[in-house]
Amino acid sequence: MFRCLVTLLAAAALQAQTTQGIITGRVLDSRTGGALSGAFVRYRNSHTGENGVAVADSLGRYSIPSLPPGPYAIRAEQREYQPREMQALELHVAARLEIDFSLRPLRDALE
Repeated sequence: MFRCLVTLLAAAALQAQTTQGIITGRVLDSRTGGALSGAFVRYRNSHTGENGVAVADSLGRYSIPSLPPGPYAIRAEQREYQPREMQALELHVAARLEIDFSLRPLRDALE
């Protein structure tokens, strides 16, 4: 009976393992530190071309789950702000990358 239970628990643990990773973070205003709700965070796997977009919530948080490992480029953009992009970010097997963006208002470029 005990051996059967151990086998079942081991099988369940193996099924729960994944190679997928996650990229999360926040998008903030560089001047105030305030959250940029509704900012778009675009991602692209440089090897496979897989891409998509996440939208920051009211606290500026975004989450891109279930990503295969590999190199990624991530770009945050919000209307009336200068976009920021990071490239060559390596997402490892079952890893979590925390990438925060601080966006400058467009008017900063004009001053």
